[in-house]
Amino acid sequence: MPAQVPPIMKRFSRFSLLPLIILFFALPGFGKDLRISIPKRTKPTPVQKLNRDGVKQIEKHNYGEAKKLFYKAYLLDPNDPFTLNNLGYIAELEGNEERAQRFYELAQEQNSDAVVDASSTDDAKGKTLSQVAGHADQKNMDVNRLNVQALTLLLKDRAPEADMILTRSLALDRSNPFTLNNLGYAKEKEG
Repeated sequence: MPAQVPPIMKRFSRFSLLPLIILFFALPGFGKDLRISIPKRTKPTPVQKLNRDGVKQIEKHNYGEAKKLFYKAYLLDPNDPFTLNNLGYIAELEGNEERAQRFYELAQEQNSDAVVDASSTDDAKGKTLSQVAGHADQKNMDVNRLNVQALTLLLKDRAPEADMILTRSLALDRSNPFTLNNLGYAKEKEG
């Protein structure tokens, strides 16, 4: 049968380390030079804020507003790699491949090791900008581009043409909610 430890010994064993820890830091020379620096959170720069706001607008499919925000950021810092990449993305959505490629090249020339904090696609988050600049998923880009073209036609009351474009978009991605919504709207305008 195991020997029973008196209750006072149980309490002593639990708290026996506490005096040693206090003694260690109380001794002269110990703990004096112990310094742990925790970095402070900094506020985003105006360019970073404009880029983040632009990404939020892209997520809402407000491409015109996103383009304005990215160009404002470009005017503040024409060498910011995130701004250049974002402008390339907008140019690609608009179907201007040559302009998009030029913006992507300018972004890659910056040799930035900055990490992507916010993106319209989850797979880009946490990667360096040089890893993602100009590497958008082609199928998603095609679907987005077709949706933008269709919305432009719908705003001009050209629903049958928008319907044809959205049908092509639907063939690329049958579950895209924006394509489905836009197609429903085009069918409604057609009667």
